[in-house]
Amino acid sequence: MGYGRQSKWLWAGWLVFVGLIFLPSVWYFFAALFAGNEEAATRKAGATLFGLRTAALLGRSLVLGAGASALALILGTATGYLTTRAAFPGRRLFFVALLLPFFLPGYVHATAWIEWMTRGTSAANAAISPAAVYSVEAAIVVLGLYLFPWVHLAAGAGFASIESHLDDAGRLALGDWARFVRVLLPLVTGALAACGLFIFVIGLKSHSVPMLLRQRVFATEIMIAYEALGDERGAAQLGLICGGVSLAALAVALWVIRRRRRIAIEGISSPWRKQPGKMSAGGVGAMAIAAAALAVTVVLPLATLVRTAGAWTNYVVVWRSAWPQMVNGLAAASATATVSVVLGFVLAEHIFRSGRVLAVFTAVSLFLLFALPAPVLDLGLIRFWNRPGPMGWVYDSRTMLVLGQTAAFLPVAVLGLWVALRRIDPRLIEAAEITGLSWRTIALRILWPMLRAWLVGVWAVVFVLSLNDAETAVLLAPAGQATLSVRIMTLLHYAPDAQVSALCVIQMMVTAAAIGLVAAGAVTWARLARRRILRSDRQ
Repeated sequence: MGYGRQSKWLWAGWLVFVGLIFLPSVWYFFAALFAGNEEAATRKAGATLFGLRTAALLGRSLVLGAGASALALILGTATGYLTTRAAFPGRRLFFVALLLPFFLPGYVHATAWIEWMTRGTSAANAAISPAAVYSVEAAIVVLGLYLFPWVHLAAGAGFASIESHLDDAGRLALGDWARFVRVLLPLVTGALAACGLFIFVIGLKSHSVPMLLRQRVFATEIMIAYEALGDERGAAQLGLICGGVSLAALAVALWVIRRRRRIAIEGISSPWRKQPGKMSAGGVGAMAIAAAALAVTVVLPLATLVRTAGAWTNYVVVWRSAWPQMVNGLAAASATATVSVVLGFVLAEHIFRSGRVLAVFTAVSLFLLFALPAPVLDLGLIRFWNRPGPMGWVYDSRTMLVLGQTAAFLPVAVLGLWVALRRIDPRLIEAAEITGLSWRTIALRILWPMLRAWLVGVWAVVFVLSLNDAETAVLLAPAGQATLSVRIMTLLHYAPDAQVSALCVIQMMVTAAAIGLVAAGAVTWARLARRRILRSDRQ
């Protein structure tokens, strides 16, 4: 049976992606670039693209993205190595705990920074000038600490996947530092470089952290141009510059991924095997560094927010008024994560199995979605769906928010599932195709069970990103159905600090609880499946 006959569902999912997400987001964005009088629009576009103000925005945005990426790379590489290759008790616990900043949205990190630097009563806090609190250096630190869990996860998985005999040979011939620099680090440099470029793009598109720390970058200016000034053309033109820089960085990241040195995958649980003997001095130092990183990235922000929130009555007050927004956010994030996993699997299959032309088009489309700032993607969706007609209900429903968040986070799902598909032996799929099984049967009976952990992990990542999203939700959430992120961003301007901090703590707790329930359900599902397999073997 041919590929086209086997994959009608595959093609249906691809057409849904192109028709409902890619074309509305991108086509109408480019239409907004030259809306109105053509000659005047072209002249204004030239002034925007090549003006001194744009050059200043570009320089500040590049400094912010590159600085945050460098900080995240340094910290994440160190913690990823120490929690997988150093010998000290509790490494697994430290590895998981250092992923907790991922559950804190960027605006929570920025709020904690402001509270910690300005709300204290000590003489040191009183002596800090606003220029130090609201500066590009502060934005780099906050954004780097917020994004470093991505590098920590990638570095930990990379170091943990290196075959033990390479590490043992380096340990016998070299010291710890030389072994790290000359043996281990070169094997994961490609993955770390690609991760750093992806983080650079995320930092370049970030809006909440620069806005709260009063930094004028592309992301903040795009939001001001569209939301405050109503200048769709100006927002699209600034988004074109930001998207071009991001697209170039993503192209370099793809080139690095394709050329990176391949290493044998031994499994990330192998380096965590129990090591006999007492903890060495190096292990004590590694544990101290991991504990310090945990204190800076997790304990300090949470402690600052809890201290500012004050009495438990503040949590009760804000919960009574904010629980509908929390329900709206959970519903939208769950729908976005589910749609992203299903479409992500379909698109990853297209890239993995289809011809070169279609695979390149799909990859470029996803790269373009990921490169453009969220307000620019939302502009295209608004221009497409905000019109009278039989489909006008979409604009006034939660579906609009799901479409916008899917456009923003679908590339992350595709990347994760594409990596997962590359780990499957293609001979298994070829054998299933020879027997005449349809693509749907292969996907449901063979691929999905083998990718169960990856599917759950990708779902959780997209869920957290969607639940903590403020840029898309503030523009696309329908009236009366705002999410908790939008409410927090709104209250930051006029509500008491205690209530804002209490809402931030509640946001983090609800996110962690939701992911805990998903993880518990996945573990229970895996155990039940294993028991069914064992029972069938016995019979």
